[in-house]
Amino acid sequence: MLKERVEMRHQAIAGLILSLLFIGMLTLVLNTRQVKAGGTIYIRADGSVDPPVASISSVDNTTYTFTGNIHDSIVVERDNIVVDGISYILQGTWGGTGIDLSDRSNVIIKNVEIKAFYTAIYLSGSSNNSIKGNNVTNNRHGIDLHWSCNNTVSGNNVTNNYYGLWLYDSSYNSVYTNNITNNHYGIRLCFCAPRNKIYHNNIIRNWDQVYPRSSTNVWDDNYPSGGNHWSDYTGVDVKSGPNQDQPGSDGIGDTAYVIDGANQDNYPLMYPWDAPPPPSYALTIYSAPTGVTFTVDGVSCTTYWSGAYDEGAPVSLVMPEIHAVGDARYHWNQWSDGNTSQSRIVPIITNITLTAQYTGPSFELTVASSPMTGITFTINRASKTTPSTEWLLEGSHTIEMPETHNGYVWSHWLEDGDPKRIKTVTMSTNITLTAEYTEVPEPVGGKATPIDIPMNKPELLTPYIGLTMLLSVAVMTVVYVKKRKRELK
Repeated sequence: MLKERVEMRHQAIAGLILSLLFIGMLTLVLNTRQVKAGGTIYIRADGSVDPPVASISSVDNTTYTFTGNIHDSIVVERDNIVVDGISYILQGTWGGTGIDLSDRSNVIIKNVEIKAFYTAIYLSGSSNNSIKGNNVTNNRHGIDLHWSCNNTVSGNNVTNNYYGLWLYDSSYNSVYTNNITNNHYGIRLCFCAPRNKIYHNNIIRNWDQVYPRSSTNVWDDNYPSGGNHWSDYTGVDVKSGPNQDQPGSDGIGDTAYVIDGANQDNYPLMYPWDAPPPPSYALTIYSAPTGVTFTVDGVSCTTYWSGAYDEGAPVSLVMPEIHAVGDARYHWNQWSDGNTSQSRIVPIITNITLTAQYTGPSFELTVASSPMTGITFTINRASKTTPSTEWLLEGSHTIEMPETHNGYVWSHWLEDGDPKRIKTVTMSTNITLTAEYTEVPEPVGGKATPIDIPMNKPELLTPYIGLTMLLSVAVMTVVYVKKRKRELK
């Protein structure tokens, strides 16, 4: 009897032990299930965090803050909340989704470093959410928007992912002030993802900067706000204005960054969006005289002129050969630094002031002749031929006409009647002078006919010599007789 009682006691103890072991194992199983469930952290629709031991806390069920690094995925099931990573790390194991915002609205995800997921941040069927200030690195997909609209993606560093930003059948989203760098695809737009506005981003050294399949989007914020900074943009910045047709740098490229036939950034930024601008210097152009019209990078300007340029900008200047002011002309001489070329490129490395120097004023002197042309004369001892037009510097100049020319003799100057063929003119306006000549008059009685006698037949001269001698004797006789008569009286 005693033995039976002992055995029953042992059995009871064994049963108790087995019960305790079972309870312990059950507890272990339940705990194991709870840890597995904690592999994905949920922010539930009621505001709770599941599991409660996750490194996310909230005191108002509106703002959820990381309390440490997390090595799991997060699924957001609640709208109108803020998830703030305060720079903690959300890290995966090269699969799954970092933060899932499917069918969500008015959710802000900020200040999270997300890495090693298949997709870092995923929006599907979501609207009016904001993804800002996150570091998204080393994922297959960085930030994905599928069938989502009116969301904002701003201020994120999206680096070293295969796809940096992917918009799939998503429209009316705003993407700005992000650094999208060193991804295989910087931005990929697929299957009708139009009417998104993408601007003020630094899109740098991606293998394919943009893949805009079947999508037309806006790539700038108009002028002067500008578009994006593209590391492969090769344009220059020496012009400004909405049409980039005015001289001077403005930090915006002078030509568009063309993505494809339907997409282009009309105002590409010359420097990264968040970088300080380079030094800017003034180029100032004077002229003597003032008021000269010239070109700066092909744009017409008038002295005095001044423009601002970024350091290193090459500025093209072209001055005219002749500058006209009323009747006066000024002729190109040189620049104030001794450069004699009217056309030059000025590299901007400091403030620069140049004066374009002209010689003048000069005025037009026209010398004609009448009644014939082709008379050789001189102006300041330089030989000219009528009619002649010369531009002479302001002041006195000497004109000398010949006394005769081909049977004509000098007469006077037509305009003022001056008979002096050597004339001094003072050039202070344009002057026209006409030299008048007259034909040499014929002898009285008409023209004499010369006797043509061959010089190799002197015998033919005998009659003429005899006649000449008889006439001479007759004349001498008449003179002698008249003289004797006077003496006899």
